[in-house]
Amino acid sequence: MENFLTAVSTTYNQKPDKEDSLFTLSSSKPTTAPSRPQAHKDLAPAAEKHGAIRSLEDALETLKCQPEYYEVIAVLRYVNSYSKIHTHNAINSQICHVLVTEVAPNYWALLQEGSLEGQPSKDVMEFLLALQSLAGINALLSQLRALIQEAKAESQGPKRPDFALNFGVLLDILSALLKPDLFVSVLWKRISGVSNLTQRRILAQQLASTLGSGHIVQVTAEAESLAGRDRSVSSWVGGGKDYSLWLARNIVAWQKQNTAEDAKICSDLLSRSMRLGYQDTILTEVFERLLLSSDSKTEAFIALTKELPSADQRRISDSLLSFLANNRLQGVYSEDTLPNTQISAVTTLIRTLVANNGLRTEYLIAWLTSPSGAGLGSGISIRRAVIAAVSQDCEALNQMLEKLTIQFGDKLYIGHAPILQQEVHAQALILAGGYVFRQNPMKLRTMLRSSPYLQLVSNRLAASNARARILGMAIGEALSGLVDKENTLNFGMEETEADDVAWLKGLCYVSDEGGPIDSILQSPQAENNAANTMVSSQPVAKKKQLKKPTATIPNKVKPIIQEVDSESEDEDLQAYAKPDSDAEDSEEDATLVSRNKPKAPVYIRTLMEYFRDTESFDKQKLALANAALLIRRKANYGTEVSDHAVELATILAGMNDSFEIEEFYQQRLEGMIALVVAQPKIVGPILSRGVFEADYSLAQRASVLAAIGLGVRELAGIDNSKYAEAAQFPSKRLPQKIEKLYLDSAPTLGSASPLLISTEQTPSRPHGADLKALPPSSLDAIVRDLTASFIAPIAASAADTKNGPDALKLSTLRGTITRQNLSRPKVRSIPNTTASLIAASFFFPLTAHLQHAIHIRASVFSQHPFLLATAAKTLAILLHAAGPSTLALPQMTTELWDVLLMLRGTAATHINVAGALLTAFAALLEVNENRMRELCETHGRRVVETQEWAAGVFGGLRGGEGAGEENHVKMLAAAVLIRLREAVERYQALLMGDMGMI
Repeated sequence: MENFLTAVSTTYNQKPDKEDSLFTLSSSKPTTAPSRPQAHKDLAPAAEKHGAIRSLEDALETLKCQPEYYEVIAVLRYVNSYSKIHTHNAINSQICHVLVTEVAPNYWALLQEGSLEGQPSKDVMEFLLALQSLAGINALLSQLRALIQEAKAESQGPKRPDFALNFGVLLDILSALLKPDLFVSVLWKRISGVSNLTQRRILAQQLASTLGSGHIVQVTAEAESLAGRDRSVSSWVGGGKDYSLWLARNIVAWQKQNTAEDAKICSDLLSRSMRLGYQDTILTEVFERLLLSSDSKTEAFIALTKELPSADQRRISDSLLSFLANNRLQGVYSEDTLPNTQISAVTTLIRTLVANNGLRTEYLIAWLTSPSGAGLGSGISIRRAVIAAVSQDCEALNQMLEKLTIQFGDKLYIGHAPILQQEVHAQALILAGGYVFRQNPMKLRTMLRSSPYLQLVSNRLAASNARARILGMAIGEALSGLVDKENTLNFGMEETEADDVAWLKGLCYVSDEGGPIDSILQSPQAENNAANTMVSSQPVAKKKQLKKPTATIPNKVKPIIQEVDSESEDEDLQAYAKPDSDAEDSEEDATLVSRNKPKAPVYIRTLMEYFRDTESFDKQKLALANAALLIRRKANYGTEVSDHAVELATILAGMNDSFEIEEFYQQRLEGMIALVVAQPKIVGPILSRGVFEADYSLAQRASVLAAIGLGVRELAGIDNSKYAEAAQFPSKRLPQKIEKLYLDSAPTLGSASPLLISTEQTPSRPHGADLKALPPSSLDAIVRDLTASFIAPIAASAADTKNGPDALKLSTLRGTITRQNLSRPKVRSIPNTTASLIAASFFFPLTAHLQHAIHIRASVFSQHPFLLATAAKTLAILLHAAGPSTLALPQMTTELWDVLLMLRGTAATHINVAGALLTAFAALLEVNENRMRELCETHGRRVVETQEWAAGVFGGLRGGEGAGEENHVKMLAAAVLIRLREAVERYQALLMGDMGMI
């Protein structure tokens, strides 16, 4: 019976025990027992009673002896008044350890009493101040690790019932301790009070290692997972992105008041923080707050970055140019060649950063001339600003022009670089040529007679790609027009007189000068709004989701007296039907009922306001439900959609399901599809670039790719959305009865015979015409439809080989009569107006960015094969939608083939990638069915490599019963292999000639 009762927890009194009230004299004045204020009043006499604290050893001993509340406050005040409490030594570490392990679990709730929202009490501040050191942070992390190990030790769950409580206390303390934006700078001032340079260097390394290694995020996230915390109340310290933002704000605040001695420490912390996995998030915050804020500190930014390693400086330079292109120059009209204030401001900023620094100038030249650089996917504004900034250094400008000329004339570059990348470099080359001519005309004349330039023109004219030839002609005509206006080179071709080529040739006359940078600085009001949205240490709970309407049955009160009428006077009266249940009436508490509910948006601007209000469940639900219909309805009326297409696409692509809205992903997908169909020229490049460069999750990237594929099929007329007919204005339609008179009554599948349905497909309905309103995984359904159309002729040919041709087969009389009576529609020649749009706005941006992502190991696509498979399927759908009549088909075929061959290594270990590649090869061969001779002539090596790879995939898969996906992939490999072998046997001479040239 001794251990029958076991103590679970211990609670300490807030004040010293008084004598029993039974033995005290009564007083005429009533007395009250205040909880904590009385403890503060009695603090001095109590301290004298229990002995004054004269040293840190006394404070430590007091904390170890189960102190009362007033004793804890006395110790905290003494400890914080001690000048060297934050220095790193044994006694300070022990005090922090006892505060975390003994005091915090018992007194943290009491310390928080009296705290207002966002404003901790004085006692909390005293407690946090005592832990404001490296020893305090390490004590918190050590205690969290100990609890984590103890929780993991039990296979059936933790024994102690207070695990969640202890985890919550420690996480709240850590969040409150790290909350201020000046925490790092204040911490360094407190712990660096030593004169020994070696000790300061060691402390600096410990500071950077503790805060910049990601250990805090790892331990905190694991603790939250074991504590079972809901994500709505999770600590911001456990989120990598939120922690990176906090660290960036602290770095900026420290650097603004930093001295030259501490610049190296701040740079080291920035270098470590860039490796946390949120480099763009950290650098964006640094750019906005340090370089482009209203109180811009350009000197502080230069001092912060000059101490970094060269690789980090290169990454910061590339990130800054990308940030300026996407956030400061996005609104500049690309086709406008006149001087612009924003371009001038960016030019001045870049000149200031690279002034008298040859290394940073080399970074700009490398950014412009790299095979995957020069702002791929961005407008020409950023290239104009960079070249204008480099033009101050004549030697650097000439070096940049020479590198661009050599690269642009390289045969491998012409044959394998994405056409979008080649156009970007062509713009940079013509711009640089204009600046060189204005500075030194003789230099440009000499360059036009040099071997690299002549080789550029000759290799471009000999290129098999039409667009590559046109770019070479445009460069030749533009530069020759500068040096010799009378004898200008003119190829006399219609393609060189097109609007886009004429605009390209006119870039040699563009000249940008530096200007004030006020137009690109962030206003103080915008800074305040951004500061208000920063994450706080207190978790914010999600808004309460509205309850679904439920029919409530009221409790019937039994009547005391029931009267029965003998006469039925109301037999002719009809009773009203019961009203529908209302969600407002289902709420029991009338104070929680919201009577001011938002109405459905009727303008695009209102729709965007609803999307931005992430705290309102009603607005988010209404915006999602009406987005697709409203965008389609406004697409061809006014400029609402075109004016807000970029921002609306960014909002839809980056939305999260915070309220767990029903059909959230489907409605968001339909909204993006509507945008793609409404404004393909604007939305296509934005979404294609965002898939690879934006801070999206895996599900968001896959959803964007699905929206691109489905939207393009609708543009090509293959699929029809369920919103297309509903989006038409009533004034543009005839009444339903009259409309039927003008519609042709074509035979349907239901009128045909069962035999025909099972053996033939109706010629009036293309493949996939019945696919409507598909979910994000709808790409798989479309891919199955495409592969079925590719495999069907091969399977039929194999059946004919075994059973004989169709002419010798017998068919039933019913099937024959049905075929004769079925009216087949006449084939009409319809111009493929969407093919060029699909190629320029969707296909080429995707292939260019995908090739760049494949070569970077740290990219999201390289680390997640699922995204590579989805991207390959999307490209196959785009190529199939463009069709065989598109003029850009040769270039599309080349770029897709190169991308697919790059992914063979990944496909060897991931069967889903192998299936996606085979699907893309099937689409490529089907679209180029009438160009097989040309394919064997121009892509002989690719044909042979693809055949060998398909044979390897076919032989490496077992297949058979129960294989599942392997059977499908093996069947695809067999179909691709058969089609390629037929081409090889037919055009073997051409292939041998191509292979002999290798």
